Amino acid sequence: MPSITNRLLFRGLVPGALVFLLSTSVQADRNNYYWLLQAGVMQLALNDAEALYTLGSYAGYRISERFSMEGEIVKSLKGGFYTSRAGQGHYALSTAAIYGVLRMALTPSSYLKTKLGVLYERVEHDSPVDVTLTRSATGFSGGAGLGFVLFDGLGIELELNRIEADVLYYSIGVHVSF
Repeated sequence: MPSITNRLLFRGLVPGALVFLLSTSVQADRNNYYWLLQAGVMQLALNDAEALYTLGSYAGYRISERFSMEGEIVKSLKGGFYTSRAGQGHYALSTAAIYGVLRMALTPSSYLKTKLGVLYERVEHDSPVDVTLTRSATGFSGGAGLGFVLFDGLGIELELNRIEADVLYYSIGVHVSF
């Protein structure tokens, strides 16, 4: 049964933040609102864990010419395999985050992106004794990336994010602004 914190975060705070971001009037290609669909790989530096293939989405709101806020949700598409001292098992990871983002133009059609925020992560894994365990944590997360404007309102972003000390997230996304 989900804890009260999980229900509050996934059913209250994150959707509320996304609605707020979308209902208010990014530097990515000079419009106020944006949305991005991303695919990526989460690499864990633990117990010979397989990389997780993920799908995610975020919405953003430009506060100033360079600074914006983003709400992001990422979920692994299928579980990965891991090995521990107790045996082997499968795991899955999902995250929800709110970031402050700084974008700096490199050329008229490219930019550097850095972000820092608060992230909630949830890890589910099947233990070697066939018991499903869930662990969740909240902490700081950050990343950097490059963005390229293809057309007015359409671009691509490449990012590397540090989810936690032993988890890196590499992603590519299609950025739509309106």
